[in-house]
Amino acid sequence: MIELKECCKVPFPEKLFEKYEVTENAIYANVSTTKVLDMMKHFISIHNEPLFFILEIPCA
Repeated sequence: MIELKECCKVPFPEKLFEKYEVTENAIYANVSTTKVLDMMKHFISIHNEPLFFILEIPCA
């Protein structure tokens, strides 16, 4: 099961797991809150070029 922030509510959280999907122009990932920073640092470090990074998080 994925770890969410306290303010995030989803139906059936037990069905949500860490996963990722790579498409032609994007990578979509469900990552536990405790792993987001490490994931971002690793992603940036393996690319030797300028990057455009969007982090979309739920609000209210």
